Amino acid sequence: MAENKMGQAAAMFGKQLNEPFLIESSVHKVAKQVRFTERGMEYFDDMRNKWYQTDGFLKEILTGQAVEIDE
Repeated sequence: MAENKMGQAAAMFGKQLNEPFLIESSVHKVAKQVRFTERGMEYFDDMRNKWYQTDGFLKEILTGQAVEIDE
């Protein structure tokens, strides 16, 4: 099995695994709280008060379609 690279992905953005931060998506026109985990990227659903796995926000961050915003 290959080595998990999510810690390295988080470090590219100056983050630790499981450290929440806010992004603004130009695609979805929304600000979301997200975090890198060993399983991938997750976003926080305020209505359900729960974290969910997402590939979309990870792709947007990697392609520059989403940026980190200050709280």
